Amino acid sequence: EQFKGWIKSAGRDRALVSRIAHEQAAFSSRREELCRSYQRETEHGYCALIYTEARSSAIAAHILPPAPPEDERPSAKTKSTRGR
Repeated sequence: EQFKGWIKSAGRDRALVSRIAHEQAAFSSRREELCRSYQRETEHGYCALIYTEARSSAIAAHILPPAPPEDERPSAKTKSTRGR
């Protein structure tokens, strides 16, 4: 599903679509090479799942901004007890 979203967000930029498709094909190939020796992988898909989750986390870490330090975070609003 992420792949489809990336392709859609690339729009008509053929170079970007090509780069995304190449990256996805390389990932799928590497995942197959890595996981083929796991017993019963075709039945349960554990290796593929873990490898895919790791890739997703790596992409998110690269794209998403880091969380601000604790002292720079806005304080949580406390509920007002006035009027009770």
